[in-house]
Amino acid sequence: MCFLNKNVFSVNMYELFTIKNSKKLLIILIFSNLLLTGCNKIFYENPMPQGSEIVDDIPNSFLGEYLEIHFKEHSIIGSFKTISRVSEKRYLIESTDVVFLDSIECINKNMLPIKKVNLVNNYLKIITEDKIYNKNLADTLSSEAKRKEYELDLKNGLFYEEFHDNELNEESKRKCQLRLKNGKYYLNIKYFKKYWMISRIAMNGKELILNTTNFSLQDEEKIRFEELRSKYEFEEIKFEGNRTTDWNYYLANSDNAEMEQMLDEDFFGVSIWNKVNTKSRNWIFIPIGVIILTSLMFYFRRIRKRKKNAI
Repeated sequence: MCFLNKNVFSVNMYELFTIKNSKKLLIILIFSNLLLTGCNKIFYENPMPQGSEIVDDIPNSFLGEYLEIHFKEHSIIGSFKTISRVSEKRYLIESTDVVFLDSIECINKNMLPIKKVNLVNNYLKIITEDKIYNKNLADTLSSEAKRKEYELDLKNGLFYEEFHDNELNEESKRKCQLRLKNGKYYLNIKYFKKYWMISRIAMNGKELILNTTNFSLQDEEKIRFEELRSKYEFEEIKFEGNRTTDWNYYLANSDNAEMEQMLDEDFFGVSIWNKVNTKSRNWIFIPIGVIILTSLMFYFRRIRKRKKNAI
């Protein structure tokens, strides 16, 4: 499960300039982001962390709508995430992928290069080299249909990560445990019927911060990786039938008391989901609806007047 992404992705500039369809751009950006994020994984023999307690529910503060932002110098994409309770101790995570800016739009508006993007009062605050722009969340170039992404059944300790036409794929079912320690939640998911992969989930104000030990491994990162490998004592493992030969899997020492600190290393995957005020985000549609309705009323009045005059 590539649950988390870094805020970096790379696409060939020539492709960006020649792509005119924003839906194609969205697909390319998301695909390239997944490639760069990488799904090299570190597993544990036992659920983590040590000294944690098993819980079967998540706090209400986790529920709601979020925005995960990804940007590069010439583009901004986002993913609206909705966490909802569908029944007792059962939760659904849905996603809607959007394109806020592509390279052509950035050039037309003289918004290059983009240095930083923040969410402020339900607006994107876009910081370039010499200017600051505000962009409404409803102002997108394209938007994909909402899709089901994950389902978490804590009553039965099950996690689902695949859907076909938004219908649950039972074959994607995995065992899971949700654990709590020092106010932070740890989702442990069982893979290959023997090892556990961990994600840490914690609220920080209006941000839901998710950490995993997924990672990409570029040439310039190999020295840092070897340092961490020595510090936390994990070794490469192979699985029969594994077709993703470009991904590497490692097994960490679950008895290492410092193991949970590995999630704090900036080498590994982290995602920040910014909580969105749904009512504020949707306010823009109200005046638009009023304008459309008013225009239709005037239109039909004019038609009625013309009919009366004709009679």
